[in-house]
This record gives sequence, C-alpha cells and structure tokens, in this order.
Amino acid sequence: MADDDKLVRLVGTLAILVSLGIACSGPTDSLEPAVFGPLGDRPGIQVHDRLPFPRLDAPTDVVRDTYGRPHIYATTLADAMRAEGYMIARDRAGQLELLRRTAEGRMAQIFGDISPNTIDSDIAFRQIGLARIARAQNALIGPGEVRAALEGYAEGVTNAFRDIREGRAMLPESWSMLPIEAFTDWSAVDSLAVARLQTFLLSYDADVDIGNQVVLDNLKATFHASAKDQALRARTGIERDLWWFAPLDPIAERPALSPRPQPSAIASSPSLKGKRTAPKAASIVANRTVGFRDVLDSIRNQWAPAGFGSNAWAISGIASATNHALLASDPHLALTSPGGLWPVSITVGMGSDAAMRLSGAAMPGIPGVILGHNGMVAWGATVTGYDVSDAYSETVSADGQGVVFGTSKVPFQSIDEVIEVRGSAPLVYHVKIVPHHGPIVPVIEGHRVIEPSPGPALSVRWTGSAPTLELAALFGLAHARTTDEGVNALASYAAGAQNWVLADTSGNIAWTSSSHIPIRKREAFSWNPSSYTGTLPCLVLPGDGSAEWTGMLPAEYVPAAKNPASSHIISANNDPTGDLADNDPSNASLPNGTPMYWGCGFDVGYRASRIRARITSANRPLGPEDLSAIQADVRSALGANLVPVLLTVLNRAQEEYAHPDSNSSLSHVLKEPAYDPVRIAEVRTLLETWGADADYRASAGIDLATGEPSPTAGVIPEAIAGRASQATLIFNLWLRNVIIRTLRDEAVAASVNLGHDALLKAIVHLLLDDPRGLATYDPVRRDSIVWDDIQTTDVVETRDDRIVQALLDSIIWLDQKAGSDERQRRWGAYHTVTMSSIAAPIGTSIPARNDRLFSSGFPRDGDEFCVDAAEYNLATVEPDPYFMYRSGPAQRFVIDLDPAGPRAWNAFPTGNSMDPSNHHFRDETEYWRTNRAHLVPFTIDEMIHVSESRIVLIPTPRSM
Repeated sequence: MADDDKLVRLVGTLAILVSLGIACSGPTDSLEPAVFGPLGDRPGIQVHDRLPFPRLDAPTDVVRDTYGRPHIYATTLADAMRAEGYMIARDRAGQLELLRRTAEGRMAQIFGDISPNTIDSDIAFRQIGLARIARAQNALIGPGEVRAALEGYAEGVTNAFRDIREGRAMLPESWSMLPIEAFTDWSAVDSLAVARLQTFLLSYDADVDIGNQVVLDNLKATFHASAKDQALRARTGIERDLWWFAPLDPIAERPALSPRPQPSAIASSPSLKGKRTAPKAASIVANRTVGFRDVLDSIRNQWAPAGFGSNAWAISGIASATNHALLASDPHLALTSPGGLWPVSITVGMGSDAAMRLSGAAMPGIPGVILGHNGMVAWGATVTGYDVSDAYSETVSADGQGVVFGTSKVPFQSIDEVIEVRGSAPLVYHVKIVPHHGPIVPVIEGHRVIEPSPGPALSVRWTGSAPTLELAALFGLAHARTTDEGVNALASYAAGAQNWVLADTSGNIAWTSSSHIPIRKREAFSWNPSSYTGTLPCLVLPGDGSAEWTGMLPAEYVPAAKNPASSHIISANNDPTGDLADNDPSNASLPNGTPMYWGCGFDVGYRASRIRARITSANRPLGPEDLSAIQADVRSALGANLVPVLLTVLNRAQEEYAHPDSNSSLSHVLKEPAYDPVRIAEVRTLLETWGADADYRASAGIDLATGEPSPTAGVIPEAIAGRASQATLIFNLWLRNVIIRTLRDEAVAASVNLGHDALLKAIVHLLLDDPRGLATYDPVRRDSIVWDDIQTTDVVETRDDRIVQALLDSIIWLDQKAGSDERQRRWGAYHTVTMSSIAAPIGTSIPARNDRLFSSGFPRDGDEFCVDAAEYNLATVEPDPYFMYRSGPAQRFVIDLDPAGPRAWNAFPTGNSMDPSNHHFRDETEYWRTNRAHLVPFTIDEMIHVSESRIVLIPTPRSM
C-alpha cells in the first residue's frame, strides 16, 4: 500500500475511533465528538445525517443543493465514486436496474410473464453482445484511475441496493413492479454494459441499413419502366426524389478532404459505378428479421428518440462580451421520467490541492461526468452520425454451420446463451457469429430464435463490438487544463462517436470528433448517384469479401478545428465536411486517394445554420445570456421556406375562384364544399403576418407557466404571439396533410415506411425544386407526376390542387376540433411534452402529479428543426395529427470560462429523483419548460449559499 493510502486510511480509522458510540444517523448536536468529511465543521452547512459506509478510505461529504444536485467532497477518487454510485442509486435505483437489465439481456427474468416482448429484447441484446463486450473491456482495465472509479462506483450502488433488499430503503410506490430481489449487487461489468448500451444508442444503425435496402428495393421493384400499370411506370426513378442524402441547408465546420469529382469523372468508371450490388438478401430476409428490427426501434423509443439531435457551440474569448470563452450545450435525448442525465458535482481533495473538481451531468450507471466542466475546461457533445456499423449479406453454407466467404467456407463461432424467463422455462439458444463480421441478425418468431439455415442471412459489423476504453478518455478529459489537453484525452474515445466542443479559461475553443471510423474497400462504393444503383455502406453490403473494412481513419484526418477565424464553432449533427452537398456519399477520398466515407445522412442543417445566423447577425459580442437566448430560438425554418410557396398558390386559388378557368389545375379543388374564399383569405393573412410580424416564430400562444391562452412573456407582444401560434398550428397541420395527400399513395403502393426525415426532405424538394430536375418530371404536366394520386382514376391531381386540398383538410379538422375555443386554436394546445415513464414499455407508468399541466403535457414553443428542438413524429399513421414531442434538450447548459472561476447555468427537463412524491422529482422542470436556467454552484461558498442538506458517509470498522 502506498504511503499516501496508508495515511488516508489512518485518518479514517482515527475518525471512527473518535466517534465510537455515536449512531451514524444520530443528531449532529450529540455530546459525543462528531465526524466530519473534507468540508469539516464549516459554519452555515449543518450535518443532517451520518451514514455508515463499508470500504470508504475516509469520511466523505455529500451536500444536496436546493436544485437536487449532490455535491460530493472526498479525499480519494474511489471514495468520490463510492458516493456517486450511492447517491444516484438512492435517486434512480429503478432506472439503473432497467438500464443494466436491458443492456445485458436480462429483462425477461423479472418481466417475462407480464411482458413477453422483454424476451425478444433480451434475445436482441444477447445477439449484439453488450454484456460480452463489457466483460472483455473489464478484462483490459488494469490498476489505475478507471479501475478505481468502476469499483468504487459499483460499491456505492451496491450499498444502496442492499438497503433496498434488506428493507432499510423503500422503492416509490410507482416503481413497485420491480421486485426487491432484482436489485442484486452492482459490478464494474454492469457499468461497462450500461455504457455500451449508450454507445449502441448513439452509433449502431445496421438495422437502419437493412431498412434502407428494403425501401430502395421496394421502390425500384414497384416503380419501373416494365410495370404493367402506367401510373407505376410513370414514377420510374422515384427513389431519387424520395431519398435525399444532401442536407436541406448544407453547413460544415471543415471543408471536404479532397475536391469532389465532377459528374464526368463519376461516369468515367463504368466498370465500377453502379455495377456491383449486394444480393437481394436484405429484401429476402427482411420480413424474417423484422422482429429484431422492431425490438431495436422500441428500445430506442424508450431510451433515446428516433434519429438523433443536439446542439453545442462555443465562442472564443476574443469575440465574447465577457472576454472569456463561452460554451453552450443542449443534447437532445428522449424526454422521459426520470431523465437521461443526472446532475452532480465531484471534488477530490480540497483547496488548491484538489485532484479533481468536476461539475456537470452524469449518465445513470456510468461513473464520473459525461458533460460539464472542471475549473479550467468545459465541454459539450453532439452525435456525429458517422456510419460505423455495416450489415452484410451472407450466404449460409449448405450444412448450416458457416458462411461462404470468397471461395471458402468460414465456420460460425457459437456462443451459448441462457435467458431466464419469469414464469417459464429458460430460453437456451446459440448466438452465431461470422468471425470476420459479427453476429448473425436473429430471426425471432414466437419469442424464440430460429437457427440460421442454408441460404441468405445477414450479419453486422460494428465498431462498438471491440472492447474499447471510452471511460479512460472521459477521466482524462476531467483532468484537462486546456482545450489541447482535452482533445488529446479524447483521442482514445473510439466507439459511440461524438462531436466534442471544448472551451478553456485561456479563451480557446476547439472541436474534435475522434472515433474509430472504418475505411472500406473501394468496392463498397460502387454507387451511381444518377441511377441509385450499386453499393453503399448505408445499404446492405455484399458479404463475399469485396466490401470489407481495411482499417480505421488515421487520427490526422478526423474532422476537428481549433480557434477558427470565425471565432466560433458550431456542431448540430450537421454534415461535418460538406461531402454530402452533392447528394453523393460515395465520392470523397483521402489525399492519398483512399475512398473516404462519413455517412449517408446527417441533420438537415437548419439548426446549425440558424445558430450561425444568430451569432453572425448580432453585430456585437455575445454574452452568456445571448447563448441561452439562442438555445431558446424557435424560428420555424420550414415555415420560413414553405409558407411563401403556400401563399403563392393561395393567391392563384383566390384569383381562379374570382375568375374561373376551366383548364386551371385548381378547378377541381375549388369546387370542394369546404372551399370558402373568406376563410381562405383569413388564413392567408394569418400566414403573411406570421412572417412579417413574428419572423416565423413557432409560438405556443399559451403561457408556459399557467397553461392559459397567452404567449411567453417578454418575447413578442401578446397579440402578435397569439396570431403566430394560430399560424404555427395551421402551417403544421398543412405540412402533415400535404405529405399525406402527396406521398402516402406511393408509400402504400410500394409497402415502404419512408421515415420522418425522408418525408420532410422529399416534400421540401417537391415544393421548392425546379421540377425539371426531378426524376419524376412529367413534360406534359410540366411537374412531377408524384402530385397525382395513384389511387384515383377519375381526376388528375396537380401540385396546386394538393397544396390547397391539404389546407382544406387542416381547416376542416381544426373547426371540428376547436369550435369556438380560442385555446384550442393555438399551437400550444397540441404541441406539448409529457415526461413519460421509462417503465411504460413494460406495462407500468409513473402516476402524474395532480396539476393539469403535468397530466396533460406542458405546452411548448417550436416546431420541426428549431434550435430549441421540438420535433414531433410526421411519420405516424395516427388518424389525428400528433404534435407531441418525441425528444428535446436533456439540459440547457451555458458556461462563461472566467479564469477567476467558471460560471455555469443549467436546467434539466426532470429532477434528480425518480420518486413522484419527492420535491426533486420535477423541480428542475419548472426552469426547463419556461426556458430559464439557474446558476450552478461550483465553489464551496456558492454551494453553501444554496445548500439544502448534508450527509457524511463514515467508514465502518470492517472496511479497515
């Protein structure tokens, strides 16, 4: 044992000896000497409780502030992690248990009888192998900081779980569906499995690749030049109009690594481009693997939203109003109860000798802090969207024991799995793994796995399958004193790629997206962007050896920046290099000519573009309050782009109504009984003033605090906000209906689900592009044939007809729904957020509070692709419009990196506690939902000023 460790343990022993005879939970004014942690007997911060804690090195302080955040003060990192694990298990025991059981495929052990779908979830995650990866990671971690953190955290969670099992702590009534015997001791492997679950949620998209292949194959098989139905033949090439790779608003922090080839250069490689294609295994096997893909969808919907989104940006010290670097971070996650982040502050050592001072947000189950700051550096993150998982089309050998690879047979690796099922016999099966790729995609039928049979199958290769050590990168980041040191620490962050935006107290800002990014053989990119044929890694690749990974991207080519000339860095899931601006993912290359590919789909670009516009148009240095205002920006990018198109068509409709022309493309819709020129004029005026008076602000029109018809105070005048909210509602109703009226018939004909972003991109291109550039251009109609409805034969629908008909649909629905109720004509009556229980998928939910706002949802500003993310699901098949949130900011963090001491503000969508009866269940929500943030205490004096309670964890004699 090191001398320092001996001294620490001696101090702890002496403290215990001094306090012998004192009940650890006894009153602080006992006549016996009292034990204190590193904070000592400090005035203004009374000790409320003392708790015995096995294996502590020394007494440890935990102070809870009035916002619910624990501030941990320990003498060693291991003790700090013990306290962190203990406190989060006291706050979020149920969440921790669900996370580890999901990751390790052990949900059916406690829920298999009431929710058989948990068996399928277990199968999926046993197949992907998160627990196997976690065990391999654990074996790689030797003595040191990461090992101490993992073991200490596990001990802390275990102590809290034992309290539950042994009756010293009670679960909230709303979590009583979890049997207390489920809370077995926590381990380092559990934390690593939960961490790899987060990696999965952020980077695994092989099931999306399979879905992409199915959509492409179905569209081509339905709409082609040889189709018997003329309407189907007329839509040949429709896949190019419905599936766009390019962002709607291209914005990149760094230029592409090499100039993109011109079309002539693309066409000069007829031997490659468009010739090679994966076997149709994706389409053949897709229906058999739909169970697996549905499970992954449900898990993402439970723990993370469909797709991804986040904002993070920084302004350098030379350009800010404070002369310090500023950073803002609002990661977009599922808005659940409890939330996906847990605020905490951690200090190891005291004063100038402190070994660690951390403040920020932890992810439940994972030691340390994922997003936040120390005394000198702050960081935020967004998902990169890099494509780091590939689905391969395999041919299972005739004996069913392996796959054909080139001219050889490669035997499967086989791993026995036993899934315990409550109320039933265990499920025993074999995970089949293709050694050079990864696990076979399972066929799940009747909550059982069908063994691979000779013929086509699918396998998955994923960078997250390797035992990488992201925790080492995060603890290295925790010690960083400059952005350079932070970037260097993150160089080992290999899986679950993030765009890390950093700032330091010297005024520097930086961005890195360090990650394992596969380099693939050139044959993986035999894509022809003109015909949408060939291979791409975001489709199913051939598994015959022609499209293999050849290594990982060298670190010097990973997109990054430091102190750019613009004095700001923006990351909002946008295309990092601009390579997709030409709608071709296949044609980028490294300087040495090696094919380079980042991904097929990034964010549409509106959020990044709006953040940049807010920064550059300010014409003055920005301060922390300005960054908070940008986080709350709810200008409707779609409204700004599409309302002018709608207004132009409405003007034509009114003109045609006044002066009928029998040949007009609008003549049919103008005969509709619902077409009322007076009402249309009212709507037109409403939409015109939305842009002119409110700059397309997507206003709820309902006070976010009271729920009454009134705007958010102080943003725009009430009268303008009220009209803006009505315009926002009518616009979003129209947007949904124009998509349904225009694209549902093609989707039904081809039996495809185009998905949220694909639908929006498609309708924007159909509405804004020159139709002569579309694959579905009809020279007779002088527009895309897609506007005509396949299902009608007695009328030819047109672009203008569909636009006006969609508006009539919206008016009819609104009149029926709202009547004369003013509140029901405002956006905030429908655009709401409810923090749904993470336990809901297993048939239970956290009961709502009694107040109307919580039970019916919080009204919110914003719509699709706003900076203040507020997306709803346009791809839903609900008969009624469904405008509730899918995801949103999991924190609203802004920090001023003052060398004298950082000052940070934050708000979270839920409180720290999972217990609805606890006042820290939703206290943070009150800040979050009204776009406010509070100062987060960092120094001891700041913490004392807002302290609520203090406990001292005391080493027990058996820990010596």
